[in-house]
Amino acid sequence: MTSFGDVSCWVYAAGEFGGGTWAYERPDGAANSVDYNDYRAIVGAELRRADGWTLRAEIGYVWGRELIPLNGPTVTPSDSIMARLALLY
Repeated sequence: MTSFGDVSCWVYAAGEFGGGTWAYERPDGAANSVDYNDYRAIVGAELRRADGWTLRAEIGYVWGRELIPLNGPTVTPSDSIMARLALLY
């Protein structure tokens, strides 16, 4: 951590297991769902102001991606990069 006046700067590395489950309706009206899973290695920087505002920027590598539908074959997209930018209060 480094401070510049009322702003502190943080640099970090993180790992995540991402994913989720989504339900949807097929064109024939049948209910279905799909699971998504991946792994992420991330580096980021964060600026925190004393008044409560935070700016965060991250970049990372995503691998092991899987789309697993309830009624269908598993799809494995190629590895990818990711970027995230967040403004928080």
